[in-house]
Amino acid sequence: MTWTIKFIPKIKKELRRLDKKDAKALLDYLEFEILPLKDPRTIAVPLKKNLKEFWKFTIGQFRIIADIQDEELIILVLRVGTRENLYKKFKKPKKISKIISFSELKK
Repeated sequence: MTWTIKFIPKIKKELRRLDKKDAKALLDYLEFEILPLKDPRTIAVPLKKNLKEFWKFTIGQFRIIADIQDEELIILVLRVGTRENLYKKFKKPKKISKIISFSELKK
């Protein structure tokens, strides 16, 4: 069982806003800590209320909000950022028309 990490296009912009060191740390965490797991939920925390279908990963002051899709073995990253501003602006995506792969994001 091998998971794949995918991103919505907005993540590229969010990572560019961060310090390069922090952006690299987040991507490394996804690639080396989450990706090898049999079940990413072992280190994730479920969100609550109207976001209960999503999960968060915590890396220091940063959070990653993701949709863990068991059928396709995909971890779809929906938001990255600091706790202070991440949840205020996050809304459940209505329709995701494009998904970016890990290799595309690193370009």
